[in-house]
Amino acid sequence: MKNSKKKLIIILGIVGFLFSITVVFAAFIFNQIIEGSAKTGYIDIDSKSYYIYSAENNLEQTDANYKRQSKLRKDTIAVLEGFILSSTSTYSLTGDTIFINGKSYYTKSGSTYTIAEVEVGDSIAADTYYEETKTYNGISKVGIAYDNSLNDIEVTIVGTNKLSFSLNDLAISITCQIDSEQGIVTEGEVTVSNKNYKAVINADGLGLVLIDTDITNSASGYRAVDANSAINCSASENKYANDSIYLSQLGLHFEFTTELAAYVRIHIQDGWKRTRVYASSERENYILKDQISGKSPFTIGGDNWYYDEKTNCIYLKQMFIPTQNADGTYQSQAYTFNVNEAYFYHAISTSAYTEYIDVQVSFTVDIVQANRAKDLWQFDPSTIS
Repeated sequence: MKNSKKKLIIILGIVGFLFSITVVFAAFIFNQIIEGSAKTGYIDIDSKSYYIYSAENNLEQTDANYKRQSKLRKDTIAVLEGFILSSTSTYSLTGDTIFINGKSYYTKSGSTYTIAEVEVGDSIAADTYYEETKTYNGISKVGIAYDNSLNDIEVTIVGTNKLSFSLNDLAISITCQIDSEQGIVTEGEVTVSNKNYKAVINADGLGLVLIDTDITNSASGYRAVDANSAINCSASENKYANDSIYLSQLGLHFEFTTELAAYVRIHIQDGWKRTRVYASSERENYILKDQISGKSPFTIGGDNWYYDEKTNCIYLKQMFIPTQNADGTYQSQAYTFNVNEAYFYHAISTSAYTEYIDVQVSFTVDIVQANRAKDLWQFDPSTIS
């Protein structure tokens, strides 16, 4: 009897041990994050590609239009740059007790305010110096405007914030939203008949690119390149390597199949290199991205994607729900994320050197079972609005 009990205890112990191994192994597979091209049995990454949207450029580098042509995408309709905004100014007594570097101070004579010459760090007597506050209220001028044939176009400013022009007898207007404090354009709403155009605001908020999204989404709008290794892009308008593409001409594409409800994100890896070319030498160093413009080219608005600047991850806002075919197999899904189509880093060049900014970009795709995303990512994608 005692031997029987011992055997039963041993058998139950072995069964329990094997069951625990199975549970641990299953949990590992079930919670696994997928990176690159991989397969778990529940989630497959079918492919990962770069989409290159650059337009063909057969011009010589000495051609006056070479720079314009090299910036074009296949889906570019027009480029508008160099906006000058109108503003009104008000003045108030400064609350500073000493003169602060980088700030402008004014003196008042009657109703006239004049910028003052001051010494940083000197004390400020009470009720003596004023600061200017500007309120921006409209677009007064468009500096540069050209179409995808590199022809200059005439832009009319209607009211304070509507840009109107004609291309090939097609009337186009763009109503701009202006940040009255920062003095930048934040959004452009396009009005045009029988076309799917969108306006993309550039990094400094003083220009835009008009894009035909039908071309963007067509097979003729890009060429696909395998994304298993990093790609080099130029972020500044001057190219250090003339055969590279601009960062604004890059898209990230991936396809996957899953049997589970899942959340999806893209993790961007980007290294930013600055090259300063002097008359007889060159200097290279790595820099923080967006050191000058302050806005990431991976920042995106809209209904589909959310960019988390802290982690450099782009999240698909909605949970992905798989769909089965009639034969019981699961349908694959494809997504494309495009870098800001109007982005350029504002490199600083002087009489002593020319500055170039290049970016090496790669990405991984992370797909996790929906109810495990918060624990694995330390971020709850269901809260994205």
